[in-house]
Amino acid sequence: MELEKLAVALRPRNNWEAIDLGLRLAIKHAWPLYASWLSLVLPASTLVFIIFGIWLDSPLWALFALWWLKPAFDRIVVHVISHAVFGEILDVRSSLQALPHLFRTTSLLRNLTVGRFSLHRSVRLPVDVLEGLRGQAARQRKALIIRRIGGAALWQTVAWLHLETLFWLGCAGLAFMLIPYEMLPELEVLGNWLFINPPSWLRWALYTPLWLSSLLLEPLYVAGGFMLYIKRRTDLE
Repeated sequence: MELEKLAVALRPRNNWEAIDLGLRLAIKHAWPLYASWLSLVLPASTLVFIIFGIWLDSPLWALFALWWLKPAFDRIVVHVISHAVFGEILDVRSSLQALPHLFRTTSLLRNLTVGRFSLHRSVRLPVDVLEGLRGQAARQRKALIIRRIGGAALWQTVAWLHLETLFWLGCAGLAFMLIPYEMLPELEVLGNWLFINPPSWLRWALYTPLWLSSLLLEPLYVAGGFMLYIKRRTDLE
């Protein structure tokens, strides 16, 4: 890594300062970052929702499929933010042209299978995307990177899960407030919140805000993990 080309100031930082720097970097470059992110995620989401949500009438499975595919989508965020940290701003076309390489050479299959539930996903991802290691070398490298920042990476994942949940509950609550009382069907209710066999429109009202929260917050989560990775690389080098 050519540290002299970094567009951020190099100084000792703790893990939380590194995460904060990642968020600030993502916000500073929000336009190119979200333009590239949405250019990949929106078409994929449309296709998944057509297949699972409309043809199979199962928006919950559509949401699950999109959640499972997050490691694939996150690669374009790492690609854009890794160039931005060195002062290079990528356009959408350049980002999309890099996708075949990002999908083919960055251990995507492992990330979508045995590595899918890793709570250190945000700091493992840059190793896969930027260092090009495979097998034992990749595992050793990730263990070294995580050694001093693993706790912060884990708690960042937990924090973003809570943020997405709060965002989802707020959007879902707003959606229910806007539904006229006359449109609400008679539903079987367990307690006050769990609906049994809700109608299709109600499932869409419940599940779509959850994906919207992920759509808006996921790039920030990846950026925080990326700067944790940069902090650890800086410490090592």
